[in-house]
Amino acid sequence: ARAMLLRAESAGLALEQGLDGRLERDQGMKPGHGLSGTVELDRVSFQHEGAEQELFRDLSLTMEPGRLHVFTGVDGAGKTTLARLLARLLSPTSGAIRAGGVNIQQYAASWWNSQLMYLPEAPQFIPGSLQDNLLLGNPFMNEQDLAGIVNEAGLAPFLYATPLGLHLPIMDRGMSLPFGVRKRLALARALAANGPLCILDEPTEGLDMKGRAMVYGLIQRACSQGRIVAAMSNDPVLAKGAWVLVDLASDQSLSGPGVGVSSKTNDGEREQDI
Repeated sequence: ARAMLLRAESAGLALEQGLDGRLERDQGMKPGHGLSGTVELDRVSFQHEGAEQELFRDLSLTMEPGRLHVFTGVDGAGKTTLARLLARLLSPTSGAIRAGGVNIQQYAASWWNSQLMYLPEAPQFIPGSLQDNLLLGNPFMNEQDLAGIVNEAGLAPFLYATPLGLHLPIMDRGMSLPFGVRKRLALARALAANGPLCILDEPTEGLDMKGRAMVYGLIQRACSQGRIVAAMSNDPVLAKGAWVLVDLASDQSLSGPGVGVSSKTNDGEREQDI
């Protein structure tokens, strides 16, 4: 029963809306293979209900495996909205997002979720242990792989200093944990999902130099593994390393590194040593 719950919550997509959020009816295509090929934004537009104008309009881009695609822009330009569109938490007002040549709306939710490594900007966690939350992305992960992901995400120092380790209970959706630990836990959960489409919303925001270096290494490895990486960020290092840089605040024109780069904090929070 526990495995079924974890599978239903896979990739952490339902976590953004809490456990009371309604899970999408699992209808649609369930290919017998993983996602391959490109992910295409085809004239994608989005307008919030009640808003006077579109957040962005006719955004078109083909995202290729093994490449880093960075989307920049000031607050309110639509970075988080685009991440949620790719994760299928929202639907475009017009246009389509296609993966493997198929509109992602045609895939079953469970299959699409299984193709993602999704890091939301403000991750939330379920009541349970730290291990329970990590296994949301992959309920059947073995202990060896779990330990590897803990190390890769930089969680090991925190766990070694905590008597309960992976059995540490998570309460208040993780808000009682230090910011750096929450960020690393969310990264580890995304890594556990192991999907070919990596969606990272503000992955380095609020992290110290060591934490940012860890994220850069994870992105580099994801690209070398042939994953499609979409990062929503104003981090100038990510902008410099992008295969394609899109400034959502400039009519979605494609341009070289350095456009729209700025920095901000996560509600004033910055990582402390863990």
